[in-house]
Amino acid sequence: MIDVTDLTYIQNGKPLLNGVSFRLYNGKRYGVSGEGAAELLGVLAGSLACSAGRVNLNGCDLFADPIRARRGGGYLPPDPDFGSELTVFEFLSMLATVRGVSENRRDREVNAAMEAAGLDTLGNRAAGSLSLPQKRRFGLAQAAVGGTERLLLVDPAKGLEEEDAQELWETLESIRGDRTVLIATDDETVLSRCDAVLRIADGQLTLTDETAAQTATLSLTVRGERNAIFAALSRVETIRTCRPAPPNGDGSLPLTVTAETEDPAGLAAAVRAELEADGIELLSLEAFGGPDGKETAT
Repeated sequence: MIDVTDLTYIQNGKPLLNGVSFRLYNGKRYGVSGEGAAELLGVLAGSLACSAGRVNLNGCDLFADPIRARRGGGYLPPDPDFGSELTVFEFLSMLATVRGVSENRRDREVNAAMEAAGLDTLGNRAAGSLSLPQKRRFGLAQAAVGGTERLLLVDPAKGLEEEDAQELWETLESIRGDRTVLIATDDETVLSRCDAVLRIADGQLTLTDETAAQTATLSLTVRGERNAIFAALSRVETIRTCRPAPPNGDGSLPLTVTAETEDPAGLAAAVRAELEADGIELLSLEAFGGPDGKETAT
């Protein structure tokens, strides 16, 4: 879950974001449009500093623990610089290391990202020598490598011909998996493909989400054997995504669960029952969703 409260971002004396608050659910694709859209994604990626507000990313405070929070997100900025002399494989390997991927998993992660992006034959090419369409796909691979939870993409198809842009969207679908995707763009065709759209005007934000009433999200913290936790949650039929955050220092595990239901309280009760049945300790539980999208159970 991306939970933003009273966020303000000022550029050249003008508030592009003026005390905006919103909550986004895992596994969905969001469009972001209007002046301040690219800057909002920059703030969520930890690349731009805001003037005020709070950002919580799947249980991790972006400003209190920026290194940990940033590892969960892959960011494709506007006009990225791919002038590196490193090869595609070397660049992605470096990025995977920065994101905490262990050495014994790194090559596998990088190869999977290159294959999904259609770059598996270009691993030995210098990143700076790629064509524009290849660079855009390389940007998606960068955003996805290392098991990121979120893809934050600013105009990913900028400058592409229609055929190349269509290939890029197909690449995004192959990379997306169950990640949350935010795309900053003013292209209404792209926005129409999204589950919801955040529109920014005069520093204020409006979220149009046709599926929010049919979705509930749980934010919970548990303690127990990891496989047993996921086995218990898998028995709740309405659950569609389950995203763990990095474990806490006491060994407990924060999780965000998204389910197709209009009854967040009922979802919370079902999850509680399954965890208790397997002897898994439930330390905290908050449920969000339903027709008003507000917190409805604890």
